[in-house]
Amino acid sequence: GIEGCGFPLTSDGLLITQLSLIDENQNFIFVNGKKTQFRILDKDSKNNLILIKTEDLNLKTTSFAQESKIKPGERVFLFAPLSSNSSEKIINEGIIKRVNKNLIETNILEKKSFDGCPLFNLEGQFVGLAKISDFPGPADLNQLFIFPASKIRAFAGL
Repeated sequence: GIEGCGFPLTSDGLLITQLSLIDENQNFIFVNGKKTQFRILDKDSKNNLILIKTEDLNLKTTSFAQESKIKPGERVFLFAPLSSNSSEKIINEGIIKRVNKNLIETNILEKKSFDGCPLFNLEGQFVGLAKISDFPGPADLNQLFIFPASKIRAFAGL
């Protein structure tokens, strides 16, 4: 199966993830460890994004980090489920190495299965989605980049 995660943009079930992580032939995904149905609202194949709506209500959300405040040296935290059908979470910490408007580079090394997972700053604000490089590094870990929250907001119309 496809492994990865996404992020709730609104408490009423609007989610963002990577297009490559959604099997469009299935009508369900796992949200917080439980199976839920979804429908596709929009796709952006150039940036590998998909906006979906689930039937889940009361999802926990957070504010978006301000693009102008995201700087090299800032600490970020990857927040990911242990597996798609688990409610257990893991956290990885790192720093931002480089910022540009399309992709933020971090020093975090992680497994490919953490594609699409959210990253947060110290204030708990959403910085963006994990984009794991296709080039394995040491111990089969890949460098983690961040697809910025500002681009996600624009895509989702928020």
